[in-house]
Amino acid sequence: YHSILEHEISTAREKTASQRREKAIQIMQAGILRDVRKFSLNLAVESQRKISLIQVAAGSQQFERCEKAILDNLDPRVKSKSHCVTVQNVFKLQNHFLSEKMQSASGRSPS
Repeated sequence: YHSILEHEISTAREKTASQRREKAIQIMQAGILRDVRKFSLNLAVESQRKISLIQVAAGSQQFERCEKAILDNLDPRVKSKSHCVTVQNVFKLQNHFLSEKMQSASGRSPS
């Protein structure tokens, strides 16, 4: 009976530790996402909406291309150690100031 009880306690402790780790990771991810969104808002305000950081929808073609690029460019040492790398969010930086400049420059250049 004592060994069964020790096994149950050990299993419960492992499960609790795993849940704590998962919760800590979720809290960290939420904090990073909050910081990125605050940065996005500040960037848009300070650039008078000429530069914006937009979250790409999960499952979209852009998201999938970025995810593939990230996974393809992982260091082989990271791939071997961590086989469960997942892309949580993808953001796109739109710089309307540079886009307008490039379009006006291309319109002035001879074809």
